[in-house]
Amino acid sequence: MSGNVAEPKLSLHSSETSDEGGIEANSITQLLGAVPMDPLTLLIRESVQNSWDASLHDGGTPSYQLDFRTLVGEGLSMLKGKILPTSPPAASLDLSSLRSSSALDCVFVTDWGTTGLNGPTSARYPIDGYGGDANYKNFLLMVGKTKDDPESGGSYGFGKGSYYLASRVRTIVAFTRCMVKGKMTSRLVAVGVGTGLDDPPLTGKHFWGTGDKAHPLEGAPADELASSLGFPLPAGETGTSVLVLDVDKGQFADGEERTLSEAVQHAKEQLLWNCWPKMATVDGRSDMQFYLFHEDQEATEVNARKSYPPALRAYMRAYERLATGDHAIPIRLRRPKRELGRLALEFVTETNPTEGFGTEPSNGFRVPTNHVALLRAPHLVVKYLEPRSPEAAGFHWGGVFLADSAEDVEQAFKESEPPAHNDWVPEHVDPGTRTFVKIALVRIDDAITKRFRSTPSAQSSQHRGAVSQLSDELGSAFSTEGFAPGGGGGGGGGGGRPSTARPAISDPVVHQVSGAEGGGTVVIARAEISHAKVGWNLEVQARAGMDDGQIDSEADDQPTVLGWSAEPEADPAPFPRSLAGADSEIFVHILCPPEIAPVVILSLEEAP
Repeated sequence: MSGNVAEPKLSLHSSETSDEGGIEANSITQLLGAVPMDPLTLLIRESVQNSWDASLHDGGTPSYQLDFRTLVGEGLSMLKGKILPTSPPAASLDLSSLRSSSALDCVFVTDWGTTGLNGPTSARYPIDGYGGDANYKNFLLMVGKTKDDPESGGSYGFGKGSYYLASRVRTIVAFTRCMVKGKMTSRLVAVGVGTGLDDPPLTGKHFWGTGDKAHPLEGAPADELASSLGFPLPAGETGTSVLVLDVDKGQFADGEERTLSEAVQHAKEQLLWNCWPKMATVDGRSDMQFYLFHEDQEATEVNARKSYPPALRAYMRAYERLATGDHAIPIRLRRPKRELGRLALEFVTETNPTEGFGTEPSNGFRVPTNHVALLRAPHLVVKYLEPRSPEAAGFHWGGVFLADSAEDVEQAFKESEPPAHNDWVPEHVDPGTRTFVKIALVRIDDAITKRFRSTPSAQSSQHRGAVSQLSDELGSAFSTEGFAPGGGGGGGGGGGRPSTARPAISDPVVHQVSGAEGGGTVVIARAEISHAKVGWNLEVQARAGMDDGQIDSEADDQPTVLGWSAEPEADPAPFPRSLAGADSEIFVHILCPPEIAPVVILSLEEAP
């Protein structure tokens, strides 16, 4: 195709119902419309997953951008006159609000460093001649078509409906640059999804393109038309940019509609809370880069390491430990023996973990801590699971569960997800592997209960937060297992088993954890002294601990004992601490370097 793009217009082709019938076009939006989340959030979740699935995997990092704009003037005239010059029957797809609009809020959803919409532009064309590529066909032409790639997120092929659902006029414009038979090719087409009709017999799907079957505009004309509308796909990059027309910006809890700038802020929160695993740094790099753009402002990077609310840090640290295999809690099926996944838990370090969380609930919860982010192969958040464990309620923490990558286990979790990929429902899975999902959810709850059972509640503490990275499975520093009572010198703690012959001290347990100025943490551990006798002293040592509770004598940084106090809020006094002849409790203050779990050695020694 040649000539100046100012001349041609795209032509409308409305898909007709065949003699054999078929699925009505709007079923794709009706299915997703039952999801308990707003259309913009659903669009973000599904489009990021699509972009990840389309990654080139060539060693580069794919990029994803949301570009919120209001089309006015020449751009809006171009849309109405050149892209959508003709309207389908209003009973099928009503574009009257778009036609009468003088300003249209939209969002461009763009990725690059991805394959683009390659392959044939007809559902009837075989893909063999296109190297097996079929992204155009699968994204724009087919309904319910899924990928066989186990790393792919989609299990139904309905996620593409989120683009139409996010448009108040159920219409999008897609511009892509891709490799077709070894040549970089640009394509542009508009697609609308509406209601099927009996007379004329239409499926409800409408295309604006070229030719009698509305194939996409290709080559230089597609590039020029895309440029006139401001499509942000970088020059020379393969990828896809989808313009969602008259975007549904969503509402606040009181029913008031968001402004475009408020929708931008909401989008940022959803990118952070749904996509942070792709922003996390593993092996020195992140999986994807994310950008947010509003009108003529400079695009800003959405980076969970730079702009996250404090509560999100615990989830990211837990995930990064999982990704590196660093001392995770295995979640297993006992009979037959199968690895179902791994769990990591991290305390929140900040005194105000909800700072920056926003005024709206994100992902179904109003408090951003004390949940487990559920992940599988695409490494995007499926949902945040709130455990039933009452023991865990006294702390601010975050956890991550990553399903095992074994083919049958991964398939079971994949099948358990509804079309919007926002839950794990064991009943959706084939009976033969349903147990994988069901037991994993039970074991996650059990593991959390076990980790917190011996940890004193922080309800009475002024600082409700606790520190992450002190122990590998929330075990060693936050239970009696990790605080090893010593029997050195002449005393011996006796592990909490008092002796009538000499004083004894119980296993220490964490009472409070807080951040220290300049980094690190201050741990306050509580212990009880029984059979106290005048003439005896209590000595305390603290050493860096390993995951099994043993001392790491080779650690460069070691904990420092700050002293003791009779009340946790009091300033610590130096050791040794003389026993006064009356039973009492004592609070030991320990300064821990970052990422160090302390092993505490308590010794009762008779004074010389």
